[in-house]
Formats: sequence, structure tokens, C-alpha cells
Amino acid sequence: MFYQNKDFIGYSHIQHLIPKFEQFNWEIASLIITSSKISTSKKYNYGTKFNRVAMKKTKIQLPTKNEDPDYKLIKTLASAIQKTVIKDLVLYVNRKNKINVVNN
Repeated sequence: MFYQNKDFIGYSHIQHLIPKFEQFNWEIASLIITSSKISTSKKYNYGTKFNRVAMKKTKIQLPTKNEDPDYKLIKTLASAIQKTVIKDLVLYVNRKNKINVVNN
């Protein structure tokens, strides 16, 4: 599963899901995809396809507010995760660069 912002040509093995709400964006898609991957882990493979029918039957957990998805919180969580990943990447690169300087 992945988020594709722009139109693309899909073939028979690609399922194209279209959101039914306006707030949909990369951040919301990322959390829905991650939740879907967790919910479907080890259930689907090349022989057992994850398609629209399977997706409709799949239950995922998202943050809610008044029994609806809390889109504001979802965006905040996605932003926090993204910042954490960037920070970890910067720390990793800095450590690698220190090792290379010492070894040279």
C-alpha cells in the first residue's frame, strides 16, 4: 500500500481506492495505510490478494473525536512522526560522518 497523489495508470493487480471525505491528504493517508498494514499483516500475499472487498471487511483503528476520525489529531501525529524520522536520520548521518572522519 502506498499513497499516490497524482493520477496513474494501474493494471489488474493494482487496487485504486478513492477517499470519500474532503480532509484526505498525505498525513491522513499515511496513518490509514499504516493502520491497514498492521491490520492485514500476514493475511495477504501474492496468492491471496488484498483488494477492495478485503479492504471493506478490514477494521482499522484511528484516533476519534465524537465517534468520527479526528483528522486534526491524525495530522498532528503524522507531523510528529515525520519530524522524529527526520531527526533520527540527521543523527544517523552525523554519526556516520564522525566515524568516517575518525577513520580517515
